[in-house]
Amino acid sequence: MQASDSQQFEDKRKMPRSRVLMGGKVYVGVFSPTVHDGLTVDLSEAGGCFQMHGLTLVPEQFKVRIGLGDIRRVRRCWVSGTAIGFEFLDAA
Repeated sequence: MQASDSQQFEDKRKMPRSRVLMGGKVYVGVFSPTVHDGLTVDLSEAGGCFQMHGLTLVPEQFKVRIGLGDIRRVRRCWVSGTAIGFEFLDAA
């Protein structure tokens, strides 16, 4: 990767994220949600990034569980291949 390549992406995060490797689940749907397993690869108080095991379509808003934590509502910020960036919509 050239220096110019790494500078072309502007970091729009509100808070710095920490690298983590923690199991997680993505819940899509309301009454009988479909559950997708994934891996949380970075995390902050404001949001994070999930690496899914395959291509997964997610709506603009969905729910996640990171590790054994509470299920939280999130907003999809971006998708790149099997990675999904999200921000939390509720307080921890």
